[in-house]
Amino acid sequence: MACEKTKGDFETILKFFDIEPSGNYLADVSKIASIENISDRIQENFFKYMFRMYDTDNNGSINSAELRNILIDIGHFSGREEYLNLSDDQIADILLCLDKDQSGEIDFSEFLAWLS
Repeated sequence: MACEKTKGDFETILKFFDIEPSGNYLADVSKIASIENISDRIQENFFKYMFRMYDTDNNGSINSAELRNILIDIGHFSGREEYLNLSDDQIADILLCLDKDQSGEIDFSEFLAWLS
C-alpha cells in the first residue's frame, strides 16, 4: 500500500530530525518547519523530498491526482476523514486556491507557500 510506504518514509525523516512521530501528519510537518536551528538548506531539501515523493509522474509539479494523494495521506495521518473522499470538484477547488500562477498544477514554490 502506497500510504504505508509514505508513512514509513515520513517517519524516517522525523527520526532524522529527532522528532517522535505523533500520528498527526500536519503537526509533525509543522514541527519540522518550525525547527529554529535547522539550516534553511536542510529544511528546503526536506520539502523538496516531500514534493518529489508526491510528484509521481516526475514532471516537476503536482497535478490534481497527485494532490488527491497528498490530501488522502493528510486524512490518514491526521484523522481528518473528510479528506479521504473529496470529490473531483473539491480537489479542483483546492488546486485552484493553491495554484497561484494558474498553470493548472502546483509547482514547488506554490507547494512551499502552502506548507508555510
